[in-house]
Amino acid sequence: QVTVAGKWILSTRINGQPHVDGGIAFPVAFGTLTAEEAVITFDPPLPTNGSVECGRVSDLMLHGAGWETNGRVMTGLEAVSIRLTHPSGSQEAIPVTLSKDNKCYASKVRWLHPGYHSLNIMLDGVVVPGTPIRARAEGKKVALVASTLVGEGATSCVAGVDASFKLMARDYGGKPNNKG
Repeated sequence: QVTVAGKWILSTRINGQPHVDGGIAFPVAFGTLTAEEAVITFDPPLPTNGSVECGRVSDLMLHGAGWETNGRVMTGLEAVSIRLTHPSGSQEAIPVTLSKDNKCYASKVRWLHPGYHSLNIMLDGVVVPGTPIRARAEGKKVALVASTLVGEGATSCVAGVDASFKLMARDYGGKPNNKG
């Protein structure tokens, strides 16, 4: 049984002794990936409750089954389509690229709107098992009472002159919930 792609050499044994002279070498490659063999992963992984932070990006990867152990690579001939349905019902086609090492198809999913999203993946016109994937994007909780404005424009400004300031957002516990 050939389990890994690569160069294989077929040789014989005669009377229990290996006979390597005259062996046959042949390349083994996987065929095109089918929807039934597809494995979907996310980086960072999606939580089990499907909750994601609104505005964040998730890297979606589409691999072949057993890719961690068998070294399967994609042919690049597969037709992959990813469609994201937003909470409003509008749909977006997500661009898909073949990774440089041909190990997977990759795309970036942006959870732009708060609410429930649905991600549909098709491979050569066949729905990939396990899809649609549902996720709920949630916005950060901001307590304006605990938040502050900082910068020159937060304390004084002059009419007709640009002023700049930043909102230092905090949650209801008083902890900052922005990355700076």
